[in-house]
Amino acid sequence: MHIYELSEQPKFLTEDLAIAKARDTLKADGLNPAAWQPFPYGQTKSPDGRTDEFFSRNTNTINEGSIVFTNSSATMRIVRVQLEGSRVVCQNWILKD
Repeated sequence: MHIYELSEQPKFLTEDLAIAKARDTLKADGLNPAAWQPFPYGQTKSPDGRTDEFFSRNTNTINEGSIVFTNSSATMRIVRVQLEGSRVVCQNWILKD
């Protein structure tokens, strides 16, 4: 688990912030973020009405969700991202068959 302190509390967890912190988590776990691409989802919307292209937002708790990443070997990882006030909490794990 990784915790990232923000300089101020955002109104909500944006997809851009979720992706950035998910990539930071991949790097912190010893992976090359450039080798992992977010997998399109497009099923949820942010509070400002924008469609989340990659972020699978929890529809009951808008400040948490997950991003699935894939690489050239078709391996998949999921990073769970949650905004708690002015900090972002992330956890990364590999998806197994």
